Amino acid sequence: MKSRYKAEAQSMCDAGLASYLREKHQSRVSKGVVTGIGAGTIVSILFFGYSHYTGEKISTFYRLLPLFIGSITGTGYGLVTSDVDDVLHSADYEMVCDELKAEQEAEEEDESDGDDEDAE
Repeated sequence: MKSRYKAEAQSMCDAGLASYLREKHQSRVSKGVVTGIGAGTIVSILFFGYSHYTGEKISTFYRLLPLFIGSITGTGYGLVTSDVDDVLHSADYEMVCDELKAEQEAEEEDESDGDDEDAE
């Protein structure tokens, strides 16, 4: 494992499982917000275009309503589903941290074995 990735994984393991899951939850909520705003923007733009090209009057409120609904729905979806993958994330966390712990123990054994040979 490259030293940069190893250092990042080690800091993640040092922070603990709760910190790792919190980061994953925040990422899921952020993705939901971005998706909701994106979908709402697309529908709002379609309403603006429809209103402009057909000459039919659609009030600004109704043109912006999809943007508002999309952002609220995306945020809600992100919040409700943020802990769906906790079991998978926990398993990944444990696997990586256990591997790092095993590597550190092996390195410590190698260092202590080298000290014994020098003393003889």
